[in-house]
Amino acid sequence: MTNPNQYFIVEGWESIEAVQEWMATDHVHAAFNNYTYQMMVDGQLDLNAYTSLEKSQSQDDDKAPGAIKYVFQGFNGCTDIGEDMIDFMNCEWILGCKGVKVIDQDKGERQLILANGQILNNNITYKNKEIIGQQIKYTLIHYISELDRSYNIELISDPEKYESNECYGLFRFDSNITIETIDSTYRGFMDDNIPYLQNKYESISPKALGIIDNYVSEILLKTESPLEFILKIQSFQANATTYSMYHDIAPYLYSTYGQIIFNHAVFNGFDEIKALYDSSLGASLSVYHSFLMDPIVEQNINNNNTT
Repeated sequence: MTNPNQYFIVEGWESIEAVQEWMATDHVHAAFNNYTYQMMVDGQLDLNAYTSLEKSQSQDDDKAPGAIKYVFQGFNGCTDIGEDMIDFMNCEWILGCKGVKVIDQDKGERQLILANGQILNNNITYKNKEIIGQQIKYTLIHYISELDRSYNIELISDPEKYESNECYGLFRFDSNITIETIDSTYRGFMDDNIPYLQNKYESISPKALGIIDNYVSEILLKTESPLEFILKIQSFQANATTYSMYHDIAPYLYSTYGQIIFNHAVFNGFDEIKALYDSSLGASLSVYHSFLMDPIVEQNINNNNTT
């Protein structure tokens, strides 16, 4: 479109007669009244762009293709999500999936074990990581039998073209509309799957969160349970090198699995934790640790012992 005063509407109809019949309805008359037509060239809609589309002989009446583009923000490029996606044993990037059962890895056959107890038969036909200069591209092609739906997913990051914290996703699919309508499939992507991926992977990168990026921060931000979080902290304390790294990031630590509790007060989020940390200026490293982590460790150990 080169003319800013031109607008094109691209639609698919059964026939030109169906379009003309629709144009004669009260719905269209309500939207395109005389005032609207006066703003159009020759005072009318131009339907001359209608082109009859021939359906491919190989096209299945029950199948419908679709695609969604989405730019993820606050990511570590596409590295975190991409590596999970092409890992045969990983299904955490799939909403509601809690585990994988291998059927035949050489053939790409596996089962997805969902949190609701459902089991989906999944076949991966292609997975790849391609690096060209600064660009990293992840590709996954797979099929889910119970949905009779195939997916072709591409994730691209390129700091020379995009922001370093962006990941460009293209999700193509070919879906059986007798099992789930195409509208429902799109809503599932936009209302559930895309937000899930955005929330899951935007917090993994220390850089995206403005946290000091070191070995300890990368490990802690990927912990998935209170016990794992505690054990990692304790292991970092036992080593002089990792303890120094831990001390650097301690003011930034806040997990949904635990809260900073000191003198019976609860401290939530970065600002309160940082203020608590700053209030102990001049104290030793052991006091810093007591302020920041001992209450979490004690609280979670007590909780685990009583459950």
